[in-house]
Amino acid sequence: MKIFSVLLISVLAFTQISAQGIEFFHGSFEEALAEAKSQGKLIFVDAYAEWCGPCKRMAKTVFKEESVGEFYNQNFINMKIDMEKGEGPTLARKYKVTAYPTFFFIDEEGKTVASSKGGKRTSQFISLGENALKKYDKSAIYAEEYETGKKSPELLRKYAYALLASKKGHLKIANEYLNGEKDLTSEVNLKAIFDFATESDSRIFDLLIENKVSIVKLKTENTFDERVEAACMQTVRKAAEYEFEDLAIEAKAKMKSNYPNKAAEFGLKADMIYGLGTRNATMYLKASKKYLSKYADDSAVELDNTANTILKNYSEDGKAMKMAEKYAKEAANKSGLSRFYFTYAKVLYKNNKTSDAIKAAEKAKALSVKEQKPSQLIEQFLEALKQVKP
Repeated sequence: MKIFSVLLISVLAFTQISAQGIEFFHGSFEEALAEAKSQGKLIFVDAYAEWCGPCKRMAKTVFKEESVGEFYNQNFINMKIDMEKGEGPTLARKYKVTAYPTFFFIDEEGKTVASSKGGKRTSQFISLGENALKKYDKSAIYAEEYETGKKSPELLRKYAYALLASKKGHLKIANEYLNGEKDLTSEVNLKAIFDFATESDSRIFDLLIENKVSIVKLKTENTFDERVEAACMQTVRKAAEYEFEDLAIEAKAKMKSNYPNKAAEFGLKADMIYGLGTRNATMYLKASKKYLSKYADDSAVELDNTANTILKNYSEDGKAMKMAEKYAKEAANKSGLSRFYFTYAKVLYKNNKTSDAIKAAEKAKALSVKEQKPSQLIEQFLEALKQVKP
């Protein structure tokens, strides 16, 4: 499974779900605590001040990132609280806020599980949330209670949420919880169906579709569509992991039935993931070529991502490497950035074009200096190229 995950890293740039960033809870802090207790989730609090520059930058950039929204919306009750207005000053005193922004992760009892001060890059911000979840993981406690026969609806729901948050298999417990509920249309259960519908080949996904109208009223049409896409994509990843193509075909069919506007684009992403995961170069190359031309506007970033993916996974395939060279060259010329010329140089070298690789690496080195980001890695690669040149 670990190897499979590594194979997918470079293609994930193509498969980010079109989330709209973090969705913030609009009730009071006490209401958020009640939600946290009901769902077994942590509360994420962005403690900010209106005049704070880094706070504004986070709100305009990182909070709106697709990957951030997908992760935080699934795992936390998210709140933005101005510490100088409304209930903010009281909370600022309680949680000893001394700088802005301060990020808190608070449990259902109002206790701080983790906190951090200052603005963060996207990767740092996601890592912050992941570390909070690790500290909060109660799945083992719930598992122990479950094994002793304690299977109240509240325990099952919290156990399922804890498993979901800790990236453990949650569907068995989630199904057991929902199977015992007489009214699946209650707000709590509609939210549970939405949160637990992480794979399209599941009964819970079917419940998601059956209760679309009610769930859209709680969420939004866009949020519902995002969940459909995310669940279908997760099933495609599972299909690739177990090399079960029929499952990928089923996921594409469910996407077409339930989110037709994105079905064609999704189908290409699915083929890219399945092709990459099963080492099917023909499928990957065909799908990536169509995707780049139809949906990526031949952007330098995505051209470079594709070239790197091919280099890492199909470097012995002559046809694939020819495409990688084409994409890497286009990315370098479009962007004029050192990192893209570095990719181009590596691809050229792999294609036994050492002289051209040296020229591309020299261009990458010069650009890195101009960008005020001199790269030791580029310099070392260039020196190694000069050593092997006939």
